[in-house]
Amino acid sequence: MGGFVVTIFIVLVLVLLLLGLTSALKGRASVYLGAVAATLAAWFAGLVLDANLDFGDPAGFLAFRILFPIL
Repeated sequence: MGGFVVTIFIVLVLVLLLLGLTSALKGRASVYLGAVAATLAAWFAGLVLDANLDFGDPAGFLAFRILFPIL
């Protein structure tokens, strides 16, 4: 497997583990872990988009990895 596929696989496994742990917990802990899982997933999606989309920005990216977790 290529490095990109392995990275995606590892992140998906971690997010699934966090979601599984979130469903097992109750109360405030589940809310916090759900927020952490959603933030990590949004950051990773933005990172993948920043790495693969090129719009000629001098910095080389559109800052999706910053925008998506905030949204």
